[in-house]
Amino acid sequence: MRKNYILWPYKLPYQNSCGEQSSTKEYLRSFRSLNNSVEMQYVYYGDYLKLSGCLSSDDYLYVVGHGGIGHPYISNAPDGGENVSAPELCIRLRALGLLMCSSCKIKVFTCYSGLGEPGFAMSLADELRSRGYSAVSVYGYGGAVTPYINEHKRCFPLAFQKNFSLVCRASQLRSSM
Repeated sequence: MRKNYILWPYKLPYQNSCGEQSSTKEYLRSFRSLNNSVEMQYVYYGDYLKLSGCLSSDDYLYVVGHGGIGHPYISNAPDGGENVSAPELCIRLRALGLLMCSSCKIKVFTCYSGLGEPGFAMSLADELRSRGYSAVSVYGYGGAVTPYINEHKRCFPLAFQKNFSLVCRASQLRSSM
């Protein structure tokens, strides 16, 4: 049975785009499967060995937070409150118990994680491969992302200008690294 892991890799709490702090648990719970048909597990920084074992190719690990085009880090806040680089994220994934035999799909669910030279998702993919994680797949997104609209994760393409006709499912702007 496929599992979805939602990872908050930061020590600090979630902040929205207005700089307001809110419950990290509440934010992460907004990531849910349609009709709750897929098991969801929420993983927080410090939950050591929570990911123990080899995650299979059917499993998804969503890394959430804030990002930007070509940023070398992801963050708990839009202004870069606590920044986590790709090498640091690899260290934290290992501490959480992600084994090198894992073949899961890691989706960097942050704005613009798939854009830039290199984008954060590409940096993470390169870093994971250099550390022996050869079977995981890493995905990044080519727009601003949100889990909130109509039960589907959404992505706003770069051309988004308050025109909701441009909103699409996040999977439509996801790329493999």
